[in-house]
Amino acid sequence: DGKAILLPARERNRRLAGQALYQVDVATGNATTLLEFPPDPSRLGLGSVTGIGGVMRSNDDLIYVHDGTLRQRHLPSGREVELYSDPGVATRLLALSPTGTELAFAVNDSTDTVRPHPMRNLHDAGRFMIASLEGGGVRELCRVSGRGTISNVDWSPDGRSVLFLRQHSDSGAVLWRVSRESGDAEQVWETERKVTAFALSPDGNRAAYTTLNVDSEVWVMENLKSVLER
Repeated sequence: DGKAILLPARERNRRLAGQALYQVDVATGNATTLLEFPPDPSRLGLGSVTGIGGVMRSNDDLIYVHDGTLRQRHLPSGREVELYSDPGVATRLLALSPTGTELAFAVNDSTDTVRPHPMRNLHDAGRFMIASLEGGGVRELCRVSGRGTISNVDWSPDGRSVLFLRQHSDSGAVLWRVSRESGDAEQVWETERKVTAFALSPDGNRAAYTTLNVDSEVWVMENLKSVLER
C-alpha cells in the first residue's frame, strides 16, 4: 500500500554485528524490527548487509531470503514455510506479482565468495524463478548467461511479463522482458550509461532509473620540490 519501506540493516560502527529487517513507516519515520539474525563471523569486514532481503506481501505476510533460503513468514504467529533453498539466491532480486500470488527471484549459478557482495545481485550466469505463494511450488522462468550484473527485477503491471535490467561492464545496460508463460526473452531498451537502479510506473508507461557517472581529472602540482625541501 506504499505506507512503509522494508529495509535490511545492521548496527552501525560494529565490525561484527547481527542483521535485521526493519519496517519503516513512511509518514512517521518510525522503524519496527520484523526479524533479527545473530552475527555471522564469515561476514566480518563486509561494508553492507548482503545476506538478507525481503518483500512484504501484506501487513502480516513477509517473504524474505537469508543466507540462501527463501521463506514465507506469517508475522503474528511466527509460522514459516520454506519456499526454496540454494546458496546462490540473490537477496536483492525479489519481486511480487501485481496480484501478490507469485514471486519472481534470481539464483546465481556460481557462489563465488571472492566477490565482496556475492549474493546480492545476479552475476554473469544464473536463472530466474517464479514461486507460487499459494502452494503451487517453484518453477524456472528463464536462464541468463554472459558477462554482466543484474541488479533490478520487476513485473509488468498486467502480470504477463517479468522485467530485469542487465548492466554490462563495457557496453551500458539492457532492459529485458520475459514472458511469464513461455519464458521467452526480448530486449526492449538499452543505454550506454551505467544504470544502478530501475523502477516501473504503476501504469507501465514510464520508468525511472538512476545512473552512475564518474569524471576523472588530471591536475598538475607546481613548485612541489620547493615545498618538500622546506
